[in-house]
Amino acid sequence: VQPKHALQIKPIEDFITKGITYIYKRDRGHRPIIIINVDRLIQAGADVDTMVYLLNFQIDFIIRNCFIPGIIENWTVIVDLSNVGLTQIPKTLLQGMISAMSKNYRGRMFKLFCVQTAWLVRGLWKVVQSLIDEFTASKISIYGGGDF
Repeated sequence: VQPKHALQIKPIEDFITKGITYIYKRDRGHRPIIIINVDRLIQAGADVDTMVYLLNFQIDFIIRNCFIPGIIENWTVIVDLSNVGLTQIPKTLLQGMISAMSKNYRGRMFKLFCVQTAWLVRGLWKVVQSLIDEFTASKISIYGGGDF
């Protein structure tokens, strides 16, 4: 039985089955891992509001079912950029999703990893990294195809 405050699955059920974002196991610190597949995100053609609702649904699930108060209270995010070129990255959509997450769940993200990232994006990150605060920059890691 779901509590009355829980978000409903019906509006996003189709997007969940497409594997655009999903929860996959835990990291070494036992934090839940949220994976965002950008290629599937592009193919789904969803708008910002739908994707924010999808993330809110999954995060609500994580908070209710995967956290242990005082022990595990944050998560790790992996953004998979496989098969996505620099010009294909849906910047507005990703910015909207990240903005909503940081507004609604401030301080909950432990670390963000971008994997399978094009060399140009990695180069841009090196420039941007020097412009943001050190604490935020330390939470973000960007890797190419063979960087593991």
